[in-house]
Amino acid sequence: MKNLIPNLILFFGLMVFGSITVSGSTITPLFTSETKKIENLHFHSIFIDGDFDITLLQEETSSITYDSPIFEKNDFEYRINNGVLVLKSSSKNKISRQKLRIAVENISEIEIHGNTKLRTPYTIKLDDLRINSNSSETVQLQVQSDRIDALVVNAGDLYLDGHINVLDYENIGLGSLTGENILIEHFNILEGNKKCLNLQFRENPKDKTTALVQRP
Repeated sequence: MKNLIPNLILFFGLMVFGSITVSGSTITPLFTSETKKIENLHFHSIFIDGDFDITLLQEETSSITYDSPIFEKNDFEYRINNGVLVLKSSSKNKISRQKLRIAVENISEIEIHGNTKLRTPYTIKLDDLRINSNSSETVQLQVQSDRIDALVVNAGDLYLDGHINVLDYENIGLGSLTGENILIEHFNILEGNKKCLNLQFRENPKDKTTALVQRP
């Protein structure tokens, strides 16, 4: 019992202040955040505004998983409007940007603004896809898609790798690909099981136009 009060003081000090110094040593609590999961979401598009670090996964049901500070307010908010998942971040700290793991069954359009990193650690299969990237950070997607109708990059780097059966040349938005640090490669256009084209976008430094060319 004689150690009960000091232990309680130490415990509440860790809970309130996040860390406490005892005899010259800093003790950090084991749990400063908790993992939360938002399930049973229904959306077909994602609109991202702000600074995020997003991992996109493909699962049978859509959800958002994130680590939330126990005693702090989250730096983001979300809503679903007419089938569009809208993510908005209030944080401007690139080091501690909000990390999200978004699971989707299928997604048809992704629009990115701000300083958002977006990646797919595994190939995701999509029926249709439109990508509009205004992020100053790298967007890296591995995609298996029957068709890509629109692809627009206004800033940052977009690495798009995967197998696409149909690429709509008329609506690909080549005129909008005017960024200075664009590298879009590894379009593997398939015809049956035979790879017939391996394409990339290449910018002409003279007139700043972008063309779709076949890789050697």
